[in-house]
Order: sequence, then structure tokens, then C-alpha cells
Amino acid sequence: MTRRLGAAGVVSMAVAVVLTVVGVLLGASAAGAAPTSVPLAFEFGGLYPGESQTQSRTYRLDRDARVVSVRSGTTPGATWTALLCRQGTCVDVLAMRPGQELAAGAYDLRVGVTATSLLPGDVSSIEGRLFLVEAGAGNLAQTGSDPWPVSLAALAMTALGLLLVLASRRRRDDERSSTLDTAT
Repeated sequence: MTRRLGAAGVVSMAVAVVLTVVGVLLGASAAGAAPTSVPLAFEFGGLYPGESQTQSRTYRLDRDARVVSVRSGTTPGATWTALLCRQGTCVDVLAMRPGQELAAGAYDLRVGVTATSLLPGDVSSIEGRLFLVEAGAGNLAQTGSDPWPVSLAALAMTALGLLLVLASRRRRDDERSSTLDTAT
């Protein structure tokens, strides 16, 4: 019986070592995700000088976000506006600065163009992205597996293994002392 408890303790500790290695590998595989981005890709055609057009798209932020950067490029011959609107309040996307925060919710991205020196039939476009990360966290969103459950299981298996080894040693010591008492 003593050997069974000792063997069970060793097996339990071996399982704990394997779980610890798995937990370390899972933690190492969890990497920062790319920032969320909102594309600024709009195209307008058939504008005459002085004429304006607008388009809009809806985007949803599931969590509060912080602006990391805004990149945009436009074709010449037009002036541009890009507003991100939520509940009647709009923010100029082209003037956004890193660190600016946006609350979670549904947003309308409204892009407008006014032709200044376009020739009839020219196409005017804006291309770019608004890069965001989750606000408050300070870091990018986490992907991969969470190593905590595996680590806690490894800790529990280690404790169980130690208890079984100690129980087998105590039983062995008790058997030795009882054998010595009966021998004398």
C-alpha cells in the first residue's frame, strides 16, 4: 500500500510538471492582437468644381477604445471631411490624435468631398485607416489561450502529489516503527 501511495504521488507530480510546461507554452503563445481599425475608403465620381457629396457607413465598437493613429491620403483637387458621429456628437477623424478615447457603441462615419479643381469625370478618393486599441488596458487585446486554468491545475496536482508522497513516507515510517516494536 505504501508503494502505491508513493507511486501515485510521483505520477501526480509528473502530471503537474507536464501541466506546468503546457501552461508556460500557452502563456508564451498568447500574443498581442493587431489594433482594431476602421477603414477610410471612399470614392466619389462625376463631381464638378464646387459640387459636394457625402457617404456614410456604420461601425460598432464593442468596447471603449483609444486612438493609436490615423492615416489617410486623398486624391488632389478636392477638400475632404471625415466625421465619426455617435448620439448626435461628431469628432473630426482627420484631426484625431493618438490617445483620444471613444466610447463603446454604434458610430456613423460620414465622409464628404467638395470638388475644387476636378475635371468632369475625374474620380476622387480617400484611403486610410483609424487604428484603435481597447481603452484603459494600455495594451493591445490579448489573443491565444489563457494560461491561468492550466497553471492552477498544475499547482493542485503538485499539492496532491506532495500530500501523497508525505502520506506514503509517514505510513512507511509507521510500519518501520511498528516492525521495530514487535521485533524487540
